[in-house]
Amino acid sequence: MTRTAILIAMMLAAAPASAADWPQWLGPNRDGVSPETTRLADRPDPKEIWRASVGLGPSSPVVAGGRCCVMGYTGGLEDPHGTDTVWCLDAETGEIVWKHSYDCKGCESQDVKFAGPRATPTVDGNAVYWKGHLYGFDNRGTDYSKQDDRKSSLKCLDFETGEEKWSRAGMGWGNLILADGKLIVLREGGEVVVAEATPAEYRERSRTPVLRGPCWTVPALAGGRLYLRSNAGDVVCLDVRAP
Repeated sequence: MTRTAILIAMMLAAAPASAADWPQWLGPNRDGVSPETTRLADRPDPKEIWRASVGLGPSSPVVAGGRCCVMGYTGGLEDPHGTDTVWCLDAETGEIVWKHSYDCKGCESQDVKFAGPRATPTVDGNAVYWKGHLYGFDNRGTDYSKQDDRKSSLKCLDFETGEEKWSRAGMGWGNLILADGKLIVLREGGEVVVAEATPAEYRERSRTPVLRGPCWTVPALAGGRLYLRSNAGDVVCLDVRAP
């Protein structure tokens, strides 16, 4: 069984999903779009509710039935005695509900420059479709240095024609979701950037440092809380409920 299959199976066994959940990578419909309303754009300093450490890896958090599930690795690169762990945390408090660990050898190769479980490879996590337009990163340059080299740009493309409507240079690697008509971006460097989801122009509403990079994970939004994770294993929960 793959790491992804283990995560999904154990997460589903944890609790039933509800309308406010983010039960899989890129959300309920795997399109990166959330129906929730947030106050991120008008409050650049959202309250931190809890923070936890879960081990290495760019495994994105998922939220279902009041629980936050995520994976992490303990051990070094090329360590034959490393350990992967599936963590089930209370989504409200960050307390451990349960965890499951299994032996897993560390790996570093020409294509893999980091340790730990990765996000599901079956869905493109770098683009979000919204009202006839695609929002995503061009991933110009491969930043295996993990230094937030800012080579990549965030872009908006017309879905029908491929025409570029705007480009924001200097964003670097990142992942994004969409909620309340706004893009919520987690940059590689650990900043959360909120911008309007409009093809007219790039309109940034706020920018908040939250985690220490690198961060190669997709944010999760559930029940007015934003869940973010760094490659180093820090998971943070922010209160972004609308007033």
